[in-house]
Amino acid sequence: LVNIGAYASGSNVDYDIAVEMKPKIDAFLQQGIDERPDLDSTVAGICGLARMINEIRARRTGGTGTQKK
Repeated sequence: LVNIGAYASGSNVDYDIAVEMKPKIDAFLQQGIDERPDLDSTVAGICGLARMINEIRARRTGGTGTQKK
């Protein structure tokens, strides 16, 4: 639906978060051919993404976990 322009933002908070976070998640998943991230930096990156997702969810739902009307 997003690709064809049929998804209306605000219809589903989880989808809205996924759309907003996609560029950040894609950037996290990409690495250079010679890059060898260690476990600590990988875990820190995943935790950072989780924090961003939680912050977006709180902002969009007012901290209730459900979509603001």
